[in-house]
Amino acid sequence: MDKTELKNKVNSIVADVLKIDTKAIKETDSPETINKWTSLFHVLIIDKIEKEFDISFDFDELIEIESVNDIYNSLYKKLK
Repeated sequence: MDKTELKNKVNSIVADVLKIDTKAIKETDSPETINKWTSLFHVLIIDKIEKEFDISFDFDELIEIESVNDIYNSLYKKLK
């Protein structure tokens, strides 16, 4: 999977969990820029990503994920 496909899939997951338009997702988006992105939705986003990509983030990785871009980067590292 190339980076564009990965980003599109992550955007789709984030949009699905938050019930927003996929086209509205930006790399810089985070709980601070999307009101619906609460701590519960953060957990649901991570859970869905782990299931979709058959990976598991460890605690240190999880605390580093604070935005859509962080999700891209962490996931890309996992899939290398």
